[in-house]
This record gives sequence, structure tokens and C-alpha cells, in this order.
Amino acid sequence: MTVSTSSEATNSTVPTATAPADASLDASMLRTFAVILCSECQYLEFPGCDVHGALYTERLTDADGKLHAKCPSCTAATNNARPFRDGCRRCKASTTVSMWACSLQEIQQAIEAFPIATEEIEHTVINCERCLSAIFPRAREVLTTRSILEPLAAASGKPLKVANFQLSMPHVDGCLRKGMPLQAVAVQLPKSELKFVVERIPRCPLAPMLTGRPQYRPRKVEVVTQQNHLHQVAIRLLSSVIGAFVADSPASAQPLRQIVAVLGRMEPLALFSEWSPPRQLSQEKMLPKEVTASSVFDEQHSASKIFESDSSFWRSASKTDQQSPLSNEWIVCQFSSAVTLSSIELKWKTGFVPESFSLCISRDGMSYETVAIVTKRITDSRILIPKGTQVTSIRITIFSSGRVGRGVGETFGLESLICKEAAFSSVHTSTDVILRKIQQWLFDAAVSSLPEVRDLAFQALQKLLLASGSLCGFLQLATCLVLNTHVTAAPTTADFDKQDWDRLDLLSEGEKQSAQVFMKELATAIQRVMIGDRAYGRVLDQRIIEQVFVMQEEEDVTSEKDTISGSSSASLVTLLVGRQNFLSSVKRRSQLGLVILHMLSELSAWQMKRMQKAEELTGKKELELMQLEEPFSMEICPDFFSISHRLLVSILSRWLPGVQEQVKSEGKGSDAALNGKHGNHDVYDALASSFVHFRADAELQKGHCSVNSSLELANGGHLDHSKFSPDGLCVAVLEIITSNLRRLVLSRIDPFEIGITPTLAKNEDDLLSAPPVLNPTVASLEQLISLGTKRSDAFFPVSLKAAAAMEVGTEAFYPSSHQRTKVLASRMGKGATLEVQVRWPVQERDQEDPRYERLILMLQMECIKLDIRHAIRGSWYFFMHLVVEVPSSRDTEGVLTQHFASCIQRAGFSSWQVAAGAQELSINLQHHLHWNRVEKMSQDSGAGWIRVYPADVAVYDEVLTDVEGFLAEHGKM
Repeated sequence: MTVSTSSEATNSTVPTATAPADASLDASMLRTFAVILCSECQYLEFPGCDVHGALYTERLTDADGKLHAKCPSCTAATNNARPFRDGCRRCKASTTVSMWACSLQEIQQAIEAFPIATEEIEHTVINCERCLSAIFPRAREVLTTRSILEPLAAASGKPLKVANFQLSMPHVDGCLRKGMPLQAVAVQLPKSELKFVVERIPRCPLAPMLTGRPQYRPRKVEVVTQQNHLHQVAIRLLSSVIGAFVADSPASAQPLRQIVAVLGRMEPLALFSEWSPPRQLSQEKMLPKEVTASSVFDEQHSASKIFESDSSFWRSASKTDQQSPLSNEWIVCQFSSAVTLSSIELKWKTGFVPESFSLCISRDGMSYETVAIVTKRITDSRILIPKGTQVTSIRITIFSSGRVGRGVGETFGLESLICKEAAFSSVHTSTDVILRKIQQWLFDAAVSSLPEVRDLAFQALQKLLLASGSLCGFLQLATCLVLNTHVTAAPTTADFDKQDWDRLDLLSEGEKQSAQVFMKELATAIQRVMIGDRAYGRVLDQRIIEQVFVMQEEEDVTSEKDTISGSSSASLVTLLVGRQNFLSSVKRRSQLGLVILHMLSELSAWQMKRMQKAEELTGKKELELMQLEEPFSMEICPDFFSISHRLLVSILSRWLPGVQEQVKSEGKGSDAALNGKHGNHDVYDALASSFVHFRADAELQKGHCSVNSSLELANGGHLDHSKFSPDGLCVAVLEIITSNLRRLVLSRIDPFEIGITPTLAKNEDDLLSAPPVLNPTVASLEQLISLGTKRSDAFFPVSLKAAAAMEVGTEAFYPSSHQRTKVLASRMGKGATLEVQVRWPVQERDQEDPRYERLILMLQMECIKLDIRHAIRGSWYFFMHLVVEVPSSRDTEGVLTQHFASCIQRAGFSSWQVAAGAQELSINLQHHLHWNRVEKMSQDSGAGWIRVYPADVAVYDEVLTDVEGFLAEHGKM
């Protein structure tokens, strides 16, 4: 079934409902109150004060830091009022107090959904770990149940997933986990407790809006607890030698031969685990379970004071010369189990520093081995522990000086003792830094004036990159090959002319053979990554590879036609590399760089298909997305954005003068790499000529497996914008950027941890700027979008992919919701076109959610009332679209705020507001009219979206035509 209605301006008026006079009386508003949960029987209770008829709503923390709650009108609390203070009301076991946010509407619906003739059920409450909002999940108007086999199930026994409730889960305003995975809490739920809450919840305070920076997860890093200091010194020495390397010296060939020989024995990705995940020195402090001392001065200076963060310290008893002979003092720290330490740091109290002391360690708690004797009176001491030594206890012996004045006692004071798993940070060099230094050395050698040095460096680079799997390394190699210069080469490369570029671009016979082997090994390694098979001795099944490439699934019958007709073209280059006819056509460095970029792009496109809707990324899959490094396809760091940006600007600089000047002013890279020219020779034209020769050579190849037809399929139907062209190369780079941006956003890793420093917002205008590291990328993407907004434009594929990268990376470019809202408001302007898209129908919790259809009808009536041109298009069991034309004289933000927002709230989305990333109905700024709707809908969370097309992006008729084409091609008739 399809629906199609449209309306030009009319004067009809439609009565509209009015909002509640007092928002605080709204039953859908979230309110905060305390809950008590038994640790044994999971009995759920809502503590309240009978005297004042109120729930406990105020937080209270006892001396041990345990959370309690109290009545807002008196001192009654969970830690002093019965029966709460005695533990669980049922079994007297220990309980946990939490503060939840819930609405009167939710409690009432839970009571109504309680099973008939039942007063208590085993239930699973779903709540948000960030804002602590909670719901009592229901299926077909009946509360879900919990059992040993199914923690969440409908009354019929059908198992349900927590993810089923993520999109409709209410959150406190400002919560950053909207649409993110939720946590399940097993409870024993009595109906009487819910009735108790209904009577008192109107007097509970509204949940306060959450403010602050975006919520991030800690990045996965490997902690280094022990290191070989001699190796670290050798690495520093190697770095110095690399820094003094002279690529144009004949003597530089010998070390390169040795490197080639060493790397030649390594299999692909043998070094990947050596630098990913990143490593950092452990800063963990190991706390002993017990500490004893030979004596204490008084109770305020006990031995345990050395592990407290305040100004207190341990002080030994004072001994005078009458207490002869003066004895030594000692402190013993006992660990609960054997630990491996690298260092122990001691800080003595000024005025109580001993002349000498010793530190001993024990492996068994009985016999001690001395590791250090300090004979210098200093306040701070750092003592290293032998590598790999297991320690169960530490003994510090303080030697008496034997010299005390009459009436003055000898006493010592220790402020702190810190046991660390760390090594020498001043010596440590992380493995990713080592990899970058070696790559830099080889890239410098690759542009040597000596052919032998260049060839050796080229071979070493190929083997190193295959072994490391570093995406940044491959991008640098491709940049070097495509531009025929290293991106950090000396500015003298700007004097290259066309003849020089052609001479450098041609591969020698030896280089051709090496390049063919390299391409084969890279293609095989990429295919093994995709199928999860790292066993290099096995032969790959080509049919399995093709299926994995196009992500064919047995149950996805509807997409089979699309897959066969065009989707597979995204994977074709990696498969073509397996054919000798295709390999023989690669005769230039720029052609090799093109093939490399396409293979990396195809793997990145596959990664994008794996990164589907955020609410589905739970468990192991969610943890995988926290990995910011994947072989050949992921390496999210400032270098990645810098290298990819330079490559795009170098090729398209003729059309990006603004970006070119911006990058020049920042002093990044050489002039040759940035302005895209070598003397009077334009890189774009040079690449176009090179790729024309490549296609011509491929067409001349004879034999089995028609390369010519394969190349035509690889073009994906764009004869003028072939993959094997400068434009196709740029599309490949943008695909890689898009995939990495989406991984960064979905990972929820703090960009600061990977070197992306946020913008310092001194005023409101600064909120419109991306972080300095990403700002050049944002600027170039915006200019690339403007190059081809129409299908007939020369750079349409480049523009389309740039728009996709811009939309995917919005949360990375503008991390806070406030920032994104400011950007949205600043760019909507006047006379925009609005597209409201909803799933039709919306299935929630085993039943239809009528709010979305109600919303479309209410917005339609509002458009009639305002005399605004609009149209509805839809296909049953697919999508419904409402397209609205905002008059050119009216501000788009004003229409959304004054008219759309009230309709949306009355339709059932009570907390909705005009804000980027709004809950349930997200609002997005569209940068391009012809965006890939099929791909985007497979990634977008939710059941409804509002898309804003500024007037300079598209007009009403264009958006409506695009929507009609989408429904006609993909809608279900």
C-alpha cells in the first residue's frame, strides 16, 4: 500500500490541542526518588516517610561512603529508620540504595500491566547507567517476566532483548546515552510498592537536567608493567642514528639491505599486535593489605597513615640516650598475594628524615632480600625492584644514628610509600612511536637521488607495512606514490616539471615484479582479515571471499538484486589483483598507489557495513568498536586526518584554493605536496594521463577472465567517473575517512586521548569550530561538497562521498550536543525544506506505536493552518515522508521551535525540543540532496527523523522528487 497526498497553500484552519498549563504536573515528567534492592532475594522497595507522606528523595552518604536516602522534610533515612536500617524487609540480607528517575505515567502503566490476580512477580527493570532513568518493560500491555533461562521475556514466554526498549527509553534531559545500550536489573516486584509510589510521586522533585562534557569510555590500552631498560636505551640510540641518516649517501644502502632481509622473513600482520592496541606505562598503585611498624609516636601517627592522601604521616616513638642502646626502627607492608613491582617511592617528613635506611623484599613473607641501602639524607627516594620479581612483603629498616642530644629523642617520620608497576618513563619509547620513526626513515630513503637506495627503501616499506598493517603507513605510501614525492620532502620538489614527474612515476622492471608481489600479498591479507582467517598456509575459497565482500546473508532476499547489480563493484579491485592480466597493467607508481587506495577503501567499506545501528552494538560487538586500530582499515589519530587531508588537497587543489591557502598558512607539509603542483605540472592532469594509460593497457590484455568487462563493472555505472581516475581515487580516500570517523563516533572514546584537543570556546562563535586537528578536514569536506551538488556535475561522486563523511563525523567535529545545535541553528537559514521520515508502521514491544503516524497527521494539520506547502508520500511496511516547504521569508529555526516542537510534544514525544541529536526524533542537517538513503537507513537508530535541507542545498521540488524516487525503487507495493 502506498500513500500520496499533497497540499498547496490553503486558508483552512484546524483546531489544535493545548499543552498543560503547568509542566510540573505532566505525568510524563521524570521525577527522582530512592529505591532499595536486596542483594539476596532482589526484593524491590520504595522507602518513604509515613509522617510526611513522601518518598525518600534526598541523598545521604554515611562515614563509609555508602549511599543512603532520607525524607526531604525530616531526618528519617534508610540508615536510621526501621525497617530499612535492618536490611531487607523480607530476608534481612544487606541492601543497596539507589536513586532512580521515573514518571508517574510509567508507574501507572506498570500497575495496569500487572498480571491479573497476581500481587508480585519476578521482573527485570531496565535503567540507564548515566541518568538512572528506569522503566518497567511491558509486552502487549503485560509486564515482562524473569526466569533462570530467560531474564527478559513476554508473558507468552517469548524471549525479548534489552535493545528492544532502547529507542523508546526516556532519559533525563542532557543525558548523553540516549539510544545507547541499557542495563537490566533483576527485581522481585510487589504491586503494593508501585501503588505506594503512585500516591507520593507527585511530590518528588523533577529530575535535574544533566550538564557537562560528553560522556566517554576509557580507551583500551595495554599496560606495560615491566620493560627491558637496555632495549629502551638501544631504541633511543637507533632513533639518533635514524635522525642522522643521509639518504643520498651510497653507504645508506647497506643498512637497508639488512632491514629488507629481516622484514622479508615476517608474515603479513606479524607486527600488528606489537603496536596495537597502544601501550602505556602502568601508573597503578599497589596497596598492601596490612602495614605494621616497630613503634608509633601516638595514635595520630600510626603506620597506616603512609597510605592516606592527607597531610598525616607515620612517626616512630621518641627515644633518648637513656634508652641505650638505641635500636633500629622498621615498617613491614604485607600484600594479600604476590605482586610484581617495578619501583617503590618513599617520601619522608621534613625534619624526621633518617640518615640511612634499607629496603628489603620477600617472596615468601619469611626470608628477606635487600634490594637497596640508602645512606643519604633526602626526603624523596625512588627504588627500583629487579624485573620479574614476585613480592609478598616489603620491609624498611631505619638505622639509628646513635647520636641524640640530652632531652631530645630520636624519631623518624614517613609521609607516604607508593608501590608502582611502572618503569622508567624517561627511558620508555612506545611501540607506535618506534613504528613511525622506522617508517619515516624508509620514506626519506624512498626519495633518495640514488636508484639503489630508492629500490631498497621501497621494498622495505612494502614488507614493513604488510607486517604492521598500519593504515597511516599505507596512506603515506600511497601519497608518496601518487604525488611522486614524500609528503614531508624538502620544498625543492616544487621545481619538478612534467618530465621529472613522468621519469619518477615509471616503475623499473624490478620494481614492477616487487609491486606485483606486494599487491597480491596485500589483497590476500585483506581477504583474510575479512573472513577472520589468519592462517597463511591455507588456500582461500574465492566464493567465500566474494560473499563476505558484499555481505550476503541468506535471509536478506530483498537486497540480492542490488548486490548483484552494483554493490559488488565496491569489492572488485581486491579480487582483480588476483589476476595476472590486471597486475601486468600496473606500470607506474601512481597506478600502484591507486590500486592500494582502492583495496584499503574496499576494506573500509566492509567495516562500514559491520558498523550498523548503535543500539545493536552490544556485548562483544560493542567492545570491538572501541578498537581504534584495525589492520589496513583503521588507525584513528591526528596523523590519519593530516595525511588524508593533504592527499585530497594535493590532487584537487585547483578547485580548493581556500583550503590550499589555509593549510599553507599553517605551515603543514611542503609546498609541493600542498599545492598539488610540481613546477608547471598539475598533479590532477598527470594522474588523469597515468590512469588513462592504465585503462588502455588493461584493455589490451588478452586471455581468460575478461579484465575489460571487470573494469567496466568496477566503474559502477559511472563511465565518466571511473574508479581508475583521479576522482575515483578521491572517492576511495573519502571512503576511508568516513569509515574511520564512524568508528571514532561509535567507540565513544575521548578524542583527547588520541591527541585531538577540543576547541577552546572563548565565545559563542568558537562553538562553530571543529577541534584544530580536524578543522582542515572539515573545511575541505565542505568545499568538496559544493563541487558537485547536481548529478550532472563533474565531481558529483566526490561531493556525495564528502557529504557522507561530513554527516558521519558530525559528532566528532562537534562533540557536545550544544555545539551541534548551534551549528544546526546557524546553517538552517530561511526557506529551508523539511523532511519528516518515519517507519510505517513502528513496531515497539511487540505492538505498534501510534505516535509516529499521529505526528505526521498533526504536522500536516499544522501546515494547513499555517498555509505552508507540503506533501505526504509513503509505502506501507516501509516509510512515510512528510515534505514541508518553509517560506523564503520565514526563519527555519522559528518554524521548528514555534510550530513543529509543540506538535511533536502533543503527539507523545513529551520531552522533544529543537536540538541536534534529539531523543526519538533526531534532527539532522543535510549537506547533500542525493544522499545514499539505503545505506544511511541501515545505520541510523530510531524510527523517526527530521531532515533539514538549507535553501542552498535543495529546494522543495527536488527533495520531493528524491523521496518519490526512493519509495518507487525500494518501497513495498
